[in-house]
Amino acid sequence: MNKLNSVCVYCGSNFNGDPELRKAIKQLADVLVKQNIKMVYGGGSVGVMGVIADDILQAGGTVTGVIPQFLMDKEVGHKGVTEMIITENMHQRKQKMADLSDGFIILPGGFGTLEEFFEVLTWLQLGLHNKPIGVLNVNGFYDPLFDASGNYVRDNGTVFTQSDYKNRTLEFPRQDIRHYKIGWNSNFILPDGQLKVDLGYQKNQRRELDNADPTLFFDLDTYSADLKYYLEESNGWQPVFGLSGDAGISTNKGTEFLVPAYDTYGIGAFAYIKKTWDKNTFSAGLRYDYRTNSGKGLVDAGVTRFTPFTNQFSNISGAAGYTHEFSDHVNFQTNAGTAFRAPNPAELGSNGVHEGTFRYEVGNPNLKPERSYQVDATLEYDNNFITGSLGIYENYIHDFIYAANKKGDNITVIDAAGNPQLYPVYRYGQVNANLSGFEGSLTLHPVSFIHFENIFGYTYAQNTTLDKPLSFIPAGSLRNTLRFEPKIKKTTNSYVYVGIENAFTQTRFDADFETPTSGYTLLNAGIGTTLKLKNQPLRLSISANNLLNKAYYDALSRYKPGRLDQTNPTLGVYNMGRNISFGVYIPLQIKK
Repeated sequence: MNKLNSVCVYCGSNFNGDPELRKAIKQLADVLVKQNIKMVYGGGSVGVMGVIADDILQAGGTVTGVIPQFLMDKEVGHKGVTEMIITENMHQRKQKMADLSDGFIILPGGFGTLEEFFEVLTWLQLGLHNKPIGVLNVNGFYDPLFDASGNYVRDNGTVFTQSDYKNRTLEFPRQDIRHYKIGWNSNFILPDGQLKVDLGYQKNQRRELDNADPTLFFDLDTYSADLKYYLEESNGWQPVFGLSGDAGISTNKGTEFLVPAYDTYGIGAFAYIKKTWDKNTFSAGLRYDYRTNSGKGLVDAGVTRFTPFTNQFSNISGAAGYTHEFSDHVNFQTNAGTAFRAPNPAELGSNGVHEGTFRYEVGNPNLKPERSYQVDATLEYDNNFITGSLGIYENYIHDFIYAANKKGDNITVIDAAGNPQLYPVYRYGQVNANLSGFEGSLTLHPVSFIHFENIFGYTYAQNTTLDKPLSFIPAGSLRNTLRFEPKIKKTTNSYVYVGIENAFTQTRFDADFETPTSGYTLLNAGIGTTLKLKNQPLRLSISANNLLNKAYYDALSRYKPGRLDQTNPTLGVYNMGRNISFGVYIPLQIKK
């Protein structure tokens, strides 16, 4: 092995004062300084990171810190290191630390340390590096992971085999989600028009399993009905009247709870009319909604988990639209309207751990409905060679509902294994918000079977109550796709495409909720065609997303750093890598 000039040390941002760990840190620092080995680490001044950096610096050693800008902004960066490198995000930080190091040392730590450990170990298994990895196993901290030979082991002591790594059977903990759906769609032709009726029933069962028995088991039955009566057109006027209704009935059957069991009922009535004359079209609609949500109380082991509540909400909303065709190639359309959304039972009555967001959520039975007011306009152009559009929109939302950790409080919850877990408490509240933006598209058709599609979109969202960016709004995006649609004998709808998906760096974000997301570029491609076997069509397709296997985080991902676990801003799970899908579609046809 070549001499190590630098070593990357992975360690935690917390230190519990354990004297054995403190002794091991000091010994490691002394060895690195004596061997003239530079330490590369996460750049923090707190926890174990701060302790080992201070020890090496006081002994005359060299320390390079690598830290993302958002952590520097929170003043957790070490101010005395030999060199500090600031990155845009967590992914760049981890890559930079690996690039600067000849080996890795893993100290006891939390989720972030474990995630870094497993990532460099995976890189080693994939052949992405051949650098040594050492584990400082203080007080047997890592014993549960390994046996005497260094193999990974389960909680029960059995060793993971190579086949286990490839096994697609999920072990505990896991989710078991079952969804059943049946629908009936019909169209009745009547003397003065036609009546469309859609009826539906859905059953959703969500189980969360720490063992064979579900800890969380939420059972929801949903019924829906939608009726639309289309009157015959008269003098260019086309009226439509409708009714819609839904009902949801749920039951909690587990031992852990997040959302109270509830009954919800809604009914709506609307009228819509459209008038067409010359090159103009005008449409307008009016709708009335009424909804009631009833949360069911629950006392568990003498503790009140949910207090019963009943809320009724109603609203009248309307919309109008106008379209004008300037020519066969140019048209303009604009719309204005209002909308209404009643708070759902989760927002009204939650009281428990949301495992998907790693936080404890508390509902607010006093929430008001969201009401929005929006206007948009679009200009479109189309001929044999160019198709394009440009649209702008403005949307003001009054009493926008969201959950926030405003008080900075936490709660300790005992999990199914009897271990205490600390979660930040998020409480539902309301603010006013404004969203505006634009969307543009341009498609070139140099010949009839070649299309070059380009789509761009951007949204500017502001929390007007607190005068700061609205959380979880992605940056602008640009998609470019080159599509070929050749005419091939004995086939129809054949196509081949290759596309680039660009997401720009997120510069507007609410630091109380999320970390900034770096931009990324993905390469996608696909091919497909439809064959005809006698009278039976057979549709075949292959699609490939993220062909270059780019490691990236999406701005809306629940698993990106800072959102997966607010107590550990370094922990994250990348979005899906290279993914290739094969499709076979055989429509069933019944002919007389």
